[in-house]
Parts: sequence; C-alpha cells; structure tokens
Amino acid sequence: MKYHFILADSSELSRLGLKSILKNIKKKPLFTEVSNSKDLFEALSNVKECLLLLDYTTAGFSINDLIRVKNTFPKVKIVAITPYLNAKTIIQAIKSGVDSHIKKECSAKEIIESVELTIKGKKFYCAAIIEQMRDESIDISSVKSENFIFENVELSERESQIISLIAEGYTNTQ
Repeated sequence: MKYHFILADSSELSRLGLKSILKNIKKKPLFTEVSNSKDLFEALSNVKECLLLLDYTTAGFSINDLIRVKNTFPKVKIVAITPYLNAKTIIQAIKSGVDSHIKKECSAKEIIESVELTIKGKKFYCAAIIEQMRDESIDISSVKSENFIFENVELSERESQIISLIAEGYTNTQ
C-alpha cells in the first residue's frame, strides 16, 4: 500500500535527503516535494490523507502554516523537522498542531521512527528535543495542541526572515 508524503522545505538538499532516508520504510512512499507555502497548500488540496514533513523555519514557510494546515486539512499528520530551535518555539509548534517534532541533526533511525509512529497516530520527539525540554524544565507531555482559528495574514519575505531569526533566539541588535 502506498502512503503519500509531502516534503516541505525550501532546501532541495533537505528534501532529497529525506527521500533517500524514507524510500525504504514499511509504507511504500509516494513523494511530493514543495518549496513554499503556496505550493504546499496546492499539494495538500490534491490528497485526502498524507504525512507532511515540514521545516516551518525555512524560507517560504512559517509557523502559521502549521495552524492553517490543521484548520484546513485536519487529517494531515505533521512531522516538523527543523534545525536547532529554542524550547519555546518547539512548544509553540506543538500547540499549533505538530504531531511529532525532530531536529535535522537527528539520526536516520530517529527520522524513520518518527514517521512510522506519526502515521500510526502517535507522537514522537527526538532525543535532542527531549533533552532540550528537560534542560529547560519543560514537561513535553503536558503540552497540548490548541485549536486556532486561522485568519490569513500575509507577511513579506523580510518579515518572515525576522520571525525566523527571533525563533532562533537572535536579539534585535543581532
């Protein structure tokens, strides 16, 4: 049985790496690659059920896309796969509807495990995220997703860059 995967990242290298890692999982993958929000929502409108692997910090995407996906396509399962972020940003992503969250630095084994468990309706957080939450005294099991009503807000490319930098912990001066 084939299972649809949407790989959403502005980096072609990241999308190719994910495809290479996921090509041999138990569910036979059918891949769609997108590099921006517009293409993501077009791709989502063409599938009934899928797993979305999204880097919401990369150019062309934002954390608001998570809310919009969950409000528009509630059956879509989301694995966020991002570079290093602070715990508050990860918590916000979970509250916005992410089913599982891993870092790009995670092992191929953890990436495969996150995908397989998320497809089964379970949550997965890689060891690096669990350790980060413990270091910041956050109980990840107590974080629940919230139901947001998404109103479309258009951000300029620069505004998206600034939000990404803030999410990474940069100060105004930096």
